[in-house]
Amino acid sequence: LQPRAALPFTDPTSGDPAMLIRLADGSVVAFDAICTHQGCTVQYDQPSGLLFCPCHGAVFDPTHNADVLQGPAPVALTALPLVVNKSTGAISLKG
Repeated sequence: LQPRAALPFTDPTSGDPAMLIRLADGSVVAFDAICTHQGCTVQYDQPSGLLFCPCHGAVFDPTHNADVLQGPAPVALTALPLVVNKSTGAISLKG
């Protein structure tokens, strides 16, 4: 996964859509992709590096724990804890 790129996946614990993102600094984060406003699935905008909800315009910043930047969403997206294997580069969900 290149910096400022995202990979959608399904959270095996909840069954929710989720998003794995490699930030511009090379770190990797993951979030539940269900908007906290009314449950639409958020999308990743590569040029801006932000997550946005196509239903009502909420915008989330993955570089700051998916905090809400604008729109009707009341709280940040749920962060999913990751484990990165330093020797292989494999990424998995913790737990």
